[in-house]
Amino acid sequence: MSQVAASPPHGALTPPPRRDALRQRVLRQVEATLASTLAAVPGRPPVPPGIESLSLVDDLGLDSVQIVRLLTELEHRLDLALEDIDLDASLSLGPLLDQLVCRVRASIACSDRRQRPASR
Repeated sequence: MSQVAASPPHGALTPPPRRDALRQRVLRQVEATLASTLAAVPGRPPVPPGIESLSLVDDLGLDSVQIVRLLTELEHRLDLALEDIDLDASLSLGPLLDQLVCRVRASIACSDRRQRPASR
């Protein structure tokens, strides 16, 4: 018989996702966003596996407009503001993924702090 984990009591803080689980969740969002970005360009092949080592420009052939569209879609999917993301570092997917994971983690931490009752 399988056991179902009990939900935390209402108002209780949930622990942040483990680092590798959070990275995988963000990676899936990046892959899905890339797939839709690449599908919009006729004749563009689908996203290959192992995307973390790929360059947005050299390997995937994205131009500056497509990179901005990609980042805008990632903002919506991840509910983050990315206007100040380091694009020089983000031209490769590994560093972009690292930046996104840090921002999602920070967003989770801020959300948890807002949910905590004020201590007296």
